[in-house]
Amino acid sequence: TDGAVVDEDFLYHLYRGSEMLMGGRVVEAKEELEQALRRQPSDAKSQDLLAAVYFRLGFYPRAIEIWSLLAVTYPSDATLRVNLALALLKTGQPADALTHLHVALLLAPDHDRAWGYLGLVQWRLGRFAEARESFLRGGQASMARRMEEVLGSSAGAVLAPGVAELEARDASAVRDAADQAMAEFEAAEPTFRVA
Repeated sequence: TDGAVVDEDFLYHLYRGSEMLMGGRVVEAKEELEQALRRQPSDAKSQDLLAAVYFRLGFYPRAIEIWSLLAVTYPSDATLRVNLALALLKTGQPADALTHLHVALLLAPDHDRAWGYLGLVQWRLGRFAEARESFLRGGQASMARRMEEVLGSSAGAVLAPGVAELEARDASAVRDAADQAMAEFEAAEPTFRVA
């Protein structure tokens, strides 16, 4: 029947798109996943993978849009929240990212990626001691050591009583280090897990 052909076509494009994404062929994955979604526009797995493609291509607002809608549709999926939080962090929205990470950790308290990204958000917000603890909970001992170094440096003085803010160069150095750490952390992570 016609419906079976469409299903087979959908599954073919979904599978190829997933394989291409895992193989780092992001542009080709985008084309395949868009083909799959033309056949079944409401398929959550295809949408999730397409959001990951947009994320990898640097189209963060589009990834945020898709993951936000999926998070509403599937409110108990922690991984969707983690992916959304990472995209929000990449676009300079650490407070929103923090909210989604807290929800993810309520849903899945042992979600290592959520703890790791929570540490990055806390670092970005200057909450170095909290970041250290989050990195430890997420199994990121090297990142926790970085927080210990920050706490021991002049940049860590922000936590001392009576010190209102970091000097501009210290704040810039912390942001640069956080950006570098985020890149390293992402590189160590496997590809996006389909919700």
